[in-house]
Amino acid sequence: MKDREEIRVGYGRVSTTDKQDSSLENQRELLEEFGCNYIFFEKSSGRNDNRKEFKKCISKCKELAYDNDVVLVVVKSDRLSRKFTTLVNVVNELDNDGIKFKSLTEGFDTSKIEGKLMFNILSSFAEYEVNQTRERIKLGLEKARKDGKTLGIRRDLELEEKVVDMYKNRSNTIEFIAKSNNIATKTVYNIATRNGLSRKVD
Repeated sequence: MKDREEIRVGYGRVSTTDKQDSSLENQRELLEEFGCNYIFFEKSSGRNDNRKEFKKCISKCKELAYDNDVVLVVVKSDRLSRKFTTLVNVVNELDNDGIKFKSLTEGFDTSKIEGKLMFNILSSFAEYEVNQTRERIKLGLEKARKDGKTLGIRRDLELEEKVVDMYKNRSNTIEFIAKSNNIATKTVYNIATRNGLSRKVD
């Protein structure tokens, strides 16, 4: 009986409105450096559970798990999903098939009890932050509409959520955020203000 080989399967994702192709390249480099044998990429919302490459990735992991020790690797857990329930369900499903899950930047894997605990804690905080951000955005859009501004609710909600995420990463300049989203720098500042964000040094 031959020894089971460890196979690493990588998954990377950016949102559908994200024009930062370099983001996928960064993920690819990290996953390749970690030694992933297979890598799946796609542009899709992390809150969409019906993703083509995501499903292909999970199927590949299960296929390989019959004869190998499989590890599903992501750069960050929210690349797999931004929904807490999906994260938990997928990781539990993988665990039932003997498949490990590893996040490179969050430094844990579910092959260990400590890793599972950390995963659940981090996922809970991630879901909480997303919900808080969306709630602040909704309130800001409602106020804007009351002030007489015409807004496309769904589109503006997705845009503001993306701008907020990019704004929190201080390596992204205001000009870069504006150009990536085809909006004016003033709009970036307005969105930041609506969501209580500032880049002033405390």
